[in-house]
Amino acid sequence: MAIESHTARANIFKEFYDLLRVNLVTPNVKVTNSFVDDIVEMPQVVIHAPQLPRQRNAFGTTVGAYDRSGNFEIDIFAKKMQTVVELVDDVENTIFSNLGDISVQNVQLGDSSSASIEVGGFQVHVITIPIAFKFSR
Repeated sequence: MAIESHTARANIFKEFYDLLRVNLVTPNVKVTNSFVDDIVEMPQVVIHAPQLPRQRNAFGTTVGAYDRSGNFEIDIFAKKMQTVVELVDDVENTIFSNLGDISVQNVQLGDSSSASIEVGGFQVHVITIPIAFKFSR
């Protein structure tokens, strides 16, 4: 998919969404853009909207003049911490094994953070993966 500057956020989101939905090895994973508050819908991979801060723009007529650094987060939810950890590895491996299929460059994963929440009386574990990238047009 070509990323257009006027729809960059939506295009970048869709590329990562499609990449994970099609290529994750872990079976029965819900890939979505917002957390589904239902214990039956576990495990979940929630992809947040990409941020493309304007203060990091470079405009011009030369190739690569429309360069923007961006970032977004992916949250991994599951009933068991082991499932979350294994799914984090699956997500990371899927992204880095398929870099040629996405239109952003310099993809970098930040340090993951973990937490637990209560959903429907059950404990659910979550790890957040921060992802940074560069979008050149």
